[in-house]
Amino acid sequence: MEDTTSTDAARVAQRRLSARVFSKAQYRIEVMAAIAEGDGLVNLSELADLLGDPPGTGSVGTELKTLRRAGLLASIEARRSDRKKFFRRRDSPLWEASVWLRDHAAELLDIAHEQGM
Repeated sequence: MEDTTSTDAARVAQRRLSARVFSKAQYRIEVMAAIAEGDGLVNLSELADLLGDPPGTGSVGTELKTLRRAGLLASIEARRSDRKKFFRRRDSPLWEASVWLRDHAAELLDIAHEQGM
């Protein structure tokens, strides 16, 4: 069973680091790392369910739009009968970097704190 206290502390650290690195975009590292570890297809509601609330669909949707505009995600044409919109992850070293940032968020914040940042 997962220790929710350490998981919660890790998420707080991820969000604080993300806000510092991406100018107040506190969920970007979390969203990018989840996309990086997935199968390459991304759907807003499924990703929001995976991440929980917060961030929720509003924040996840904003991050998906930002990542699409940055060229990291491509929209997949949906058939008229499809109700869900999907994106495809494009190759980029940023995906691996986001997992590394997520995994080292607390350590990086400690270093920044020690240096008075």
